[in-house]
Amino acid sequence: MSVLLKCTSRQHTVRLDSNRFWEKAICPKCKVPIDPTRLRRVIKRFLLLFSKNAKPVPVPDEFRFAKLKWRIDKLAKDAWKSQESLNAEFLLNPSKLPTGSPDKTIEAILNHVRQIAPGLSVPLRVPRIETGSLIDAGGQFKTSDGWVSVKLANHLLIDRKAVRAVLAHEACHYILSNSGIKESDFAENERLTDLCMFVCGLGRLFLEGYKRESAQDEYRAGHRLGYLTDAEYNFTAKYVLELRSNNSLQLLTRSEELKQRLANRVSDSRVSGRLLQNAKARYPEKSEIEIYELVIEQLEREHR
Repeated sequence: MSVLLKCTSRQHTVRLDSNRFWEKAICPKCKVPIDPTRLRRVIKRFLLLFSKNAKPVPVPDEFRFAKLKWRIDKLAKDAWKSQESLNAEFLLNPSKLPTGSPDKTIEAILNHVRQIAPGLSVPLRVPRIETGSLIDAGGQFKTSDGWVSVKLANHLLIDRKAVRAVLAHEACHYILSNSGIKESDFAENERLTDLCMFVCGLGRLFLEGYKRESAQDEYRAGHRLGYLTDAEYNFTAKYVLELRSNNSLQLLTRSEELKQRLANRVSDSRVSGRLLQNAKARYPEKSEIEIYELVIEQLEREHR
């Protein structure tokens, strides 16, 4: 039996499942402790057990997927970076992908993510595509001696949509690795990679192929491609679109972001003003954003 508790800040309600009832709990939003003495959770459970009129109440998605939501928010904010990126066509349409070899498909995927996620370091080099037998995976991303490759399982090659789903996942491994983003735990890193697909506009591409018949032997017996549950995929697809539509992450414009970065580097506005004036005098043809970028780049070089 699970219980709902307010965090110490009293701003958020968090669900504690029965399997972690006695464990230390932290609010996924504001990172403060939840019921550190365990007293409130005991009282809550007692009241639930002995309430005569207790009826099952559906748990809102906000609570069911609180950890997932927090991870999406963090990754999306880093990836999308500024408001301008929200104007790009978000979902990659599978019908627009090349029908030729898988290396052309993954190249198109990388090009799409480069437009959607300017905050991530999307590699320019297209990984080498290999095929072979994979016992417990539909695809595998690896680096060896500086070479990057993606291996596709032979049993998926007859199904183009399943191959595209695998390529979407492996491309995100490549992108996250190049961006220095990785979880130490293997399973959590795979789940993060699944979330990355949706944040980068590859959700439709993946969902079209991850449950197809040819994908059924992937990863674990009786399961399908991917590391999230169907409910988690559905929530993620819906939630990411909501984030894009209303800018609930409160992303700054590119200009605002650069001004903030410069202020973080130079606290004295008079000094930063002089740096901007000097750069503008030297490069009068450049825009305001380009001038800010030049000054910030110069400051970063000086502090290396």
